[in-house]
Amino acid sequence: MTTWILLSTFACTSDTVDSGDTTESAEPVHPNIPEGYEYKWSTDGCTQSDGSPGSSVYLLAEGYAAEDGEVHIDETWYWFHGGDWSRDCIDAWTYEGEVSHRSPASFGASEAEQVLETTMSLPSPECGILYYMIFEQEKTDYEEQAWPAWVVLEYLSSWGNPNEKLGIFMLYGVDGYDSADFDYAVGVFEPDTEEYDLPAHFTWEGNMCIGSG
Repeated sequence: MTTWILLSTFACTSDTVDSGDTTESAEPVHPNIPEGYEYKWSTDGCTQSDGSPGSSVYLLAEGYAAEDGEVHIDETWYWFHGGDWSRDCIDAWTYEGEVSHRSPASFGASEAEQVLETTMSLPSPECGILYYMIFEQEKTDYEEQAWPAWVVLEYLSSWGNPNEKLGIFMLYGVDGYDSADFDYAVGVFEPDTEEYDLPAHFTWEGNMCIGSG
């Protein structure tokens, strides 16, 4: 994978703990970690399945599928390369589209309930990364990174009961066959009505280990 990394400087903060006679410095918290995730995320990078080093990427998303079928999702990617914090960065993706009439089974996700047909785009690139290889799409200019993305939601169990965790599958390309991730993320599904279905708000969390070459 080819990546460009833009270096930026972050201020590192350190809390102090007053123990009475002495004041001890607490471990500094990475400035890119959102509140509540300080002890859940690792900023030390990661090891890929082939043993090579990679960057830890954490995903947080929130979205809405409206009654008229319109879909909007905001998803933030937090990159932690390990080592110098100034190399770490955040990119914010936007998904716009509609609820699809395609069956999840057409993507090999027969247990899922809904497919969202969207275009994902990066309006304000911050990390200097060309993402086309991650999603196995045609190369675009740095400022024009956008691809078709099919978001598959699994929010009911095989017995028709609400899932404890919303399952998210992701497929890319015009037909959704270019690449797929059936273990993309898990989240929370909050329907607008008593019926456990769309329209609904939803959130998800995920993480990846992505190499740099």
